[in-house]
This record gives sequence, C-alpha cells and structure tokens, in this order.
Amino acid sequence: MRATERKRRPFMTPAKWIWMVSAALLTFLIWLGLYYRDIQLPHWSAEAEAKQRIVATGEISNVERLNKHIWDETVWVGFGAGEQDDYHYVFLRSDETTLTVDASDVLGEDELKAQFRSSKPGTNIVRVQAGLFRGAPAWEIYYSAASDGGVQYFYDFYTFDKDGKLIDSYRLPSS
Repeated sequence: MRATERKRRPFMTPAKWIWMVSAALLTFLIWLGLYYRDIQLPHWSAEAEAKQRIVATGEISNVERLNKHIWDETVWVGFGAGEQDDYHYVFLRSDETTLTVDASDVLGEDELKAQFRSSKPGTNIVRVQAGLFRGAPAWEIYYSAASDGGVQYFYDFYTFDKDGKLIDSYRLPSS
C-alpha cells in the first residue's frame, strides 16, 4: 500500500542553514577577537606602562612615538614634546634609569635615511629606530641588500648626534 499523505518537510531548511552558519561564523569571529586581545594585552600593558613612566620623568608631556629596542639591554625609547614645545628622546632602561637627549642635538630620522641611501644605494631599509648600543644612544638601521645568494640582511648602528657616523655593522647569516 502506498502512502497517500504528503512527505514531511525537512528539518534543516535553507533558512535554518543560513542562520546556523551565520551564528557559527559570528561566534568564531568573537572568539578570534577575544583571542587576539588576550595575546596582545601584555604588550599593550607594557607599552602603556612605559609611556606613563616616560611622561613621569617630566621631560616629555606627550609621547608621540614609542618603541622597544632590544640589543645589549632592553630599553624603551620615547619621543615627544616637552612643556615648552621642545622635542626630546627619552631612553628608559630596565633598571628604571633614564637618559634624555634633546632632539635638536640629533640627526633626524629622515636625514639619517637620506645619508644612508646615498652611502649605500641599492639597499632596502626595513626599519630605523633609536636605541642603546654599547650603553650609549644610537640609531639602528635594519636593512636588506641583494647578494649573489639572494637577499642579505644587516644591522648598522650610527652615532646619535648631528654627524650620524657609522659605529658598527652586523651581517646576518643568509637563510
């Protein structure tokens, strides 16, 4: 005997599939955002603490740029304007001591890049940042240059003054 009644509608209709996929995607994106926040929170906290400690020195009232430099020692370098609109670099060492350099006594980052490009044409500057090298303030230039075996990477350190003379250069091993 044949069934004369109509077939039952399927449980998962296209509308339900769309709703379930959307809910799963939204749940995944929320989880991804929380995971990213959890991973980055220690870095953000350390950065905020370094900014507060640099402002507490009284040399800078507003930190415009902040970077963490790790070479001989870990140091936070803040750049910004003081109360009289004079710009300073503040080097905050891990032992809480600070070193302040007036920005007018230093070759600027753009001038250093121009000087570097004229002395080493054909190189690609990856990063320029201030830091401590052998206990003294210095400019660090991380760059790449084409070589026979591919691309070679280098670190050059320059004096942190108006001259910007080369202190030392390090060639990284080829990969």
